[in-house]
Amino acid sequence: MRAKRVSFLLGFDASLLALFLLTMAPRLTGLAIHEILGTAFALFFVVHLLLSWNWIKSATYRLRSAGAWRTRINYSLNSLLFAITAVAIAAGLVISQVVLPAFHVPSVDDRAWHFLHNRMASFLRLGVGLHIAMNWQWIVAAVRRQAASLRRRRA
Repeated sequence: MRAKRVSFLLGFDASLLALFLLTMAPRLTGLAIHEILGTAFALFFVVHLLLSWNWIKSATYRLRSAGAWRTRINYSLNSLLFAITAVAIAAGLVISQVVLPAFHVPSVDDRAWHFLHNRMASFLRLGVGLHIAMNWQWIVAAVRRQAASLRRRRA
């Protein structure tokens, strides 16, 4: 069962990363698609947190353990990434010109909100890169297990 969960998490996280990268390219996608992708990213982000809840709980307990420096750094980075993501999404919704108006919810055309959204998006790029770097060993191990599993099935 663990192998299926890891396989699902790997696929889900790869989808989340692809969605993130597309969302970070509004000039490529256009504003309407950017907002739709951003909304989808927000939903995927919440699901990612729910799927990671066991890690969040166990890491919270391990914070006070001696020698848990890696857990503390990863936990701090993830907490900061959560805050930055929440602000970027909230600011994006406030300035939405497509998604919220489609539901007759007025948006705000304010330079400060645009600045906040864009600045948080810039920090988000850095944070996601660091998040991937901190979890790189898990990613590589999961990909190797998946590749080995596929080879065994084909043989």
